[in-house]
Amino acid sequence: MRAYRGLQAKIPLPVAVAIVAEVCRGLAHAHARTDGQGNVLGLVHQDVSPHNVCVTFAGEVKLVDFGIARLMNTAEVAANGEPPAVERPGGGKYAYMSPEQARGEPIDHRSDLFSAGIVLWELIVGRRLFQDPDPSEKLRRVREAVIPHPAELGAPINASLWSILERALARSPADRYASAAVFEEDLRAWLFDTRARVERAEIAAVMAEAFPGEAHRVDEDLELRSLADDLGRLSVDDTAPPDPPTMQPRRNASERKPVVVLMLDVDGLTELSSRIDPEQVFFRHFELLRWMRRVVDRYSGCLQRAVDDQVTVMFGVPRTGNDDLPRALECALELQRTVGQLARKGMNLSLAIGVHAGEVTVQPFRNRVRYIARGDTTRLARKLSSVADHGQILVSERVRAAVDGRFSVHRGPEVGSRGGKEPSPSWVLEGRPPGLRISSTHGPWIRRGDELEVFRRAVVELQDGQGSTVVISGEVGSGKSRLVREIRELAVARGIPFFGARCATVADDQPLAPFGDLVREIVEPTPRPIDPGLVTELFAPFGLSGRDLEVIGTLLGAGRPATAPERSELVGAVVRLFSSLARSDAFIAAIDDVHHLRARDLESLRRVIAGVVNVPVLFLLTARGEIDLHGRPIHLDAVGPVQARRLAASLLRADDLSDDLALVVERTCEGNPLYVVELLKWLVPNGSGLAPSRVDVKEGKAVLLRQLDPAELPHSLAGLVSARIDALDPSAKGLLQLAAVIGGAFSEALLATAAGLDDPAPLVHDLASHGLIVRSDGDTWAFASDLVREAAQRGILGIQRRDLHGMIARAMETMQAGTSGPWSEALIVHCAEAGRQVDAARYAYAAGTAAEKHGQMERARALWRAGLEALAKAERSPDEWDARVQGEAMLNLRYGGAALVLGDLRAGERALQIALDVSSDVGLPWIEVPAHLELGRHYHQRGRHQIAAAHLDQALSLARLHDDRRLVRDALEAMAGLAFDEGRAADSEKLWSEALAFAEGDAAAVARCESGLANRFLRAGRLDEARGLLTRALTTAREAGDRVLEGRVLNNIGLLHAQSGESEEALRYFRQALEVREGLGYRRGVVINHHNIGDIHFHRGDFARAHVAFSRSREIAEEMGWLRGAALNDIFLAYIDGVRGGTDVAGLDAAVQRARVLADGETVALGESLLGRWWKEHADPPEAEVHYRHALTAARDAELLPLAANLEREIAELAGPRANPLPAISAPGI
Repeated sequence: MRAYRGLQAKIPLPVAVAIVAEVCRGLAHAHARTDGQGNVLGLVHQDVSPHNVCVTFAGEVKLVDFGIARLMNTAEVAANGEPPAVERPGGGKYAYMSPEQARGEPIDHRSDLFSAGIVLWELIVGRRLFQDPDPSEKLRRVREAVIPHPAELGAPINASLWSILERALARSPADRYASAAVFEEDLRAWLFDTRARVERAEIAAVMAEAFPGEAHRVDEDLELRSLADDLGRLSVDDTAPPDPPTMQPRRNASERKPVVVLMLDVDGLTELSSRIDPEQVFFRHFELLRWMRRVVDRYSGCLQRAVDDQVTVMFGVPRTGNDDLPRALECALELQRTVGQLARKGMNLSLAIGVHAGEVTVQPFRNRVRYIARGDTTRLARKLSSVADHGQILVSERVRAAVDGRFSVHRGPEVGSRGGKEPSPSWVLEGRPPGLRISSTHGPWIRRGDELEVFRRAVVELQDGQGSTVVISGEVGSGKSRLVREIRELAVARGIPFFGARCATVADDQPLAPFGDLVREIVEPTPRPIDPGLVTELFAPFGLSGRDLEVIGTLLGAGRPATAPERSELVGAVVRLFSSLARSDAFIAAIDDVHHLRARDLESLRRVIAGVVNVPVLFLLTARGEIDLHGRPIHLDAVGPVQARRLAASLLRADDLSDDLALVVERTCEGNPLYVVELLKWLVPNGSGLAPSRVDVKEGKAVLLRQLDPAELPHSLAGLVSARIDALDPSAKGLLQLAAVIGGAFSEALLATAAGLDDPAPLVHDLASHGLIVRSDGDTWAFASDLVREAAQRGILGIQRRDLHGMIARAMETMQAGTSGPWSEALIVHCAEAGRQVDAARYAYAAGTAAEKHGQMERARALWRAGLEALAKAERSPDEWDARVQGEAMLNLRYGGAALVLGDLRAGERALQIALDVSSDVGLPWIEVPAHLELGRHYHQRGRHQIAAAHLDQALSLARLHDDRRLVRDALEAMAGLAFDEGRAADSEKLWSEALAFAEGDAAAVARCESGLANRFLRAGRLDEARGLLTRALTTAREAGDRVLEGRVLNNIGLLHAQSGESEEALRYFRQALEVREGLGYRRGVVINHHNIGDIHFHRGDFARAHVAFSRSREIAEEMGWLRGAALNDIFLAYIDGVRGGTDVAGLDAAVQRARVLADGETVALGESLLGRWWKEHADPPEAEVHYRHALTAARDAELLPLAANLEREIAELAGPRANPLPAISAPGI
């Protein structure tokens, strides 16, 4: 608005209306969010204002910043009956509050609609609605809500738009729109009525006119550009400081973290400010902070606060490193050494620095965390900086004791204390004495080619709002993960969100586990353990549906939803979450070792990447070898001799290597950076006591202390690692081998139980001190690299390996009660390797069942297949015959069902037939009946009705023979569906009724059967019978808490009212069903309900609102690839467009032909009936009759009896006036 005021113009009225319509769509999505049980959360944005409506140069409109949004339907609300009142206005800007919000009264979603109305009024008029320099007066005006007509201020609008504004800006919430969806509907209907077509291109044109420079310019000062520029520092530099520590996993919130605090007093700023312009003061201060940040970034510190001439820097946040303190001191020394560079920019400044070590408490703050100092953590650092002279660094006694011997210090002045306490000593930091030490990390990045430029180009795409993928390939040790870690360090320092995950080996991996790890990084640190309630709190503000929340909870291990998610749902939920996140902030997602992914998981990764290609998400993927992921490729080749020499010098903190040492590095390391690291660890054991150091640093040059015999040098990278392992104490080596058999990561408790140790900590910490394992999280440890684990496994003999697997299996069974638990999958492997094949199959069945409940069908299938493979290897012992036979039948049953779901029809049929044969041979009816049912449903879906009927008849006979009521009911339901599709209406009705009798006591089954039976009555026009069934079905569905079924029943009740001519009631039920289905994320149902709402408007003659609803329905159908849903809407949209155009019916004819290609008889019937209506209205009775007869044939074939009856009347009375419009029936069974 401000830009257009500068142009002395207003935003075009249709564009203003379209922008607010998009805002309403976003609000409707947020207001409809539900929890995992489908209950509406009552999310209220509270700050809908122009500042939070982002319009991109591509014409996209986004409602952002749900930071102060409130969940009104909380436990507190449930207890009190209404949202808690507040004594003063809640969050948000006064000028955009609703009257009730300004009065501090309870609010609901209608408060957001008032705010959206303000935005619309201001876009139309071009000035603030409520403005006054006095906040109290502004608040008074908001409370009174006096809204002038835009025409009074030079912005005339028609009566219909003023009516919309009046309703949105009504003082009383009861007089406003009931929902954002209805508000949006009216706005789009206004656009339709005024024949204004506003798409993204029109909005983009307005943005380009308002911001001609910015529309095609990338801001060089943005953080993303800064990140790209930062990559230049990754090249090897002789003077590069020590590299930052390896990133550790995020820790939980509300914990204590050790930190090192640098407090900087900047002297000279006050004098500088007194002699230059205020504007220049700002730029100089900015330049100072930018210089500080560059230095602090190099040492992986965190610039926490800058107030006037005092700056606070912390080390140890957001992640703790084992060398935080030395890095902090190196950073302080670097700051003092380089502050003089600012003099060239006109800033003669000096620093006084105080350093102290203490603790902070991590606390969640909105979607971030904040660090609250404990005790004297920052207070003493501040005192030290105030006592220090210019150019001096003072450290506390605690810091001096921690680094004693590693830095040169001398006694400094005493620091006074309050309350009569003894003054604290201080120490002047002079520097770090020369000496040999290997960096705790892998040195600076070694540039190989254009990898940094490739990444820079990807960042530019990210900056332009586009998604991008970079695939980094290379051999073990080539630096793939190192490059990702460097990028992560730089991104975190720049405040750019970065989330990472690693793919484990196939044996240890879970399906879609990398996505779960990425989502877990997004929510951590969390204030409490992740459960469904916390998932709702964390993700509802992102606009995710209730079903998406359940799916995300599944990825996070927050419980099992009633309906297990399919793989497509998992992918879709991740795409929607990432898209929502990216609309607020561009972010980077890194996944290491994607070569470990199974083919189906790799395809899921491709789908996620494709799903977010139009939002700013950058995927960094690493792999051994080539992976087809259609990203920008980076292949890391070997480093050259000069680069290897400089890397080794950097790791040894030396300026250079002696020629003989450089020759050793060149001849043995094969250009592999990790080999350089491992070689230096062998040459310099870092004081571990394994061997004396073979290298020293003299006058800045690293030299060999003696000539090395080529025979004593390990000949490979693996050999170097093995040499370090062989030098371990036997007990430590044995524990390392046991850990290697457990997996890439292991818990200390499991290791202790398997080894029979009361306290494994000394041995574990010994392994960690040698750099062989690293702490992952809590008591979990991981191998420092795959090479270490592989080297440890190579030293295990075959029979010893079997024993180790047995030890681990027994330990897991001891710590896990029953077959279900955290180690069920691992137990499959360990039991099988230990020779316990039947137990392995038992655990495979349990793990597969758990995976199925989590919607991981491919993983479930793989686990059941693993169980079958284990049974095939089992010894043919008579004692285990029963277990083997039952296991074979049950695993084939489950495997076959999963294979059918996944589309592997041949494998599914074969497995189910095996299950059927085995179970019938040995008399296992609880397996034989489900096998018949699965095969019957399968053949029904494939159109082989005769063989389907044979299987279902046999299933019903066996179920009745064994008096299993549940299986009898399932068989009857399946047979009813088959009869219905075969056109045997009476038989289907009888079977559904019989199934209903067997469903007694199972509320969900009762409601499902009643709904199916009502579906039959609706199609037959037996409305009274359908009404009674649907009323009972709705009650039982709600009692059972089945929200999916509830949405279906509500939709069918709406259709019932539509056929009865009760349009208002029909709309009410369709909107209730829409709310339920949107909350569940059931998109097909959402398509149907939007269409049915449009259908009601259509037959009322309100083509504007009908067009809005049909367009929305078609848009969603097209997004999900549902051709029938799109075709159903196409015929109505084509008819409306034809009416608007006056004579053109070609679009409708084409839409009907598309429906014929899809073999969609119902849509064909509706389309032909509309064609008949068109020609009748255009005075061509013969042509109208032709289309009515085509429609009648299609309606009879589809058993759409009410439509068929109406068409018969139309044909009979074609020459006379028609009393009622032709009804359209929309998919009543969905």
